[in-house]
Amino acid sequence: PYLERALNHHREARFRAHAADVLGIICPVTALGTLINALQDEDAVVLQAAAPSLQRVHPPPVES
Repeated sequence: PYLERALNHHREARFRAHAADVLGIICPVTALGTLINALQDEDAVVLQAAAPSLQRVHPPPVES
C-alpha cells in the first residue's frame, strides 16, 4: 500500500518512478490498477518506469 500511495500521490516524479520500479520488482497483483493509472502520469519518467513494471506484474499472454 505504501508504494501504491507514493506512485499515486507523491509530488516528485522521481519518487513516483522509483515506486513504479519497485512494484515491478516485487510484482504484487494488487498493484495492477495503480500501474495502469501511472501510464497517464504527466511526467515521462514515471511512464517509462510504469510500463515495464506493468509488464512484469501482468505479462502479455504467450502465443503458441
